[in-house]
Amino acid sequence: MKIYDCIQNSEEWYQVRLGKVTASCFSKAIAGGQGKTRKTYMIDLATEILEGTQTVGHYDKNMEAGTLKEPLAREYYELITYCTVKEVGFVKRDDSVGCSPDGLVGDDGGFECKCPLGKTHTRYILEDKVPTAYKAQIQGCL
Repeated sequence: MKIYDCIQNSEEWYQVRLGKVTASCFSKAIAGGQGKTRKTYMIDLATEILEGTQTVGHYDKNMEAGTLKEPLAREYYELITYCTVKEVGFVKRDDSVGCSPDGLVGDDGGFECKCPLGKTHTRYILEDKVPTAYKAQIQGCL
């Protein structure tokens, strides 16, 4: 395992994850059905390797809002758990797989923070379970 102490969404971060299956896209890599989602993702990764430029990823207003709330959520987590969260850019398991955790805790712990907007957050609280959409990413960071 190799830890890269770069800033997420920086040029260095994009380069380090280029062509790698990342935890945020694990759901695409393991998608069922006819395999169209998985195949498209693998083509995107192959293109990244061949061209040396990023093809995978998106960043919308909901993600931006969540990213802005993340420092406060991390601070609150540290306050209630008495644990320190170390921010890192990218963690590479091997040459083909890695993740960008929201933080590392101790020698073997992780911090993955989701800060959805209003109605979505309320629904998550009422359902009292990890949303299916997040499970593959969380597992990929383990």
